[in-house]
Amino acid sequence: LRCGRVLLNALVLLLVMNAAAWLFFSVKDDLSKTGNSVAAKYGPAVYELYPNLSRAEVDALLQEMWSRWYRYDPFTQFREAEYSGKYVNVSAAGFRTVKDQGSWPPQKNNLNIFIFGGSTVFGYGLPDWETSASFLQEALNLQAGRAKPVKIYNFAASKFISTQEVARFQNLLRDG
Repeated sequence: LRCGRVLLNALVLLLVMNAAAWLFFSVKDDLSKTGNSVAAKYGPAVYELYPNLSRAEVDALLQEMWSRWYRYDPFTQFREAEYSGKYVNVSAAGFRTVKDQGSWPPQKNNLNIFIFGGSTVFGYGLPDWETSASFLQEALNLQAGRAKPVKIYNFAASKFISTQEVARFQNLLRDG
């Protein structure tokens, strides 16, 4: 009799926990699909950070940025997954697009620069053309007397540390 009560209580507890998890994730999913979860968390001041974008554009940018998934990658465990949007684009090779992006694989007639880093280098919260990698490519190409055009490939990923960056670079070298 006592064993039956313990079993029944465990079953009821399991059902309640599953119902709570289902409710939590369904609300979370609905919020991420229909609204700006960043503005919901930090308030309307978020829109002031984007003076050149309308509220609808900011909502779209942040929705693209925070709704993407990662992809498994040997040694580093994850990397940014391929994604194509209006504001955020990640190639199948794993680099984030910059303004006037070079083709893949890199061409020998360009000065090709691979950059690695974490979320700041990736440009979380920014459209492709406003990342530091995009501005760096533009600045280097404006220098007079450059024999080859500069093309930057931004292989940064959120939460990366230096060990993962080195492993990612080594994987790129190994793959040619």
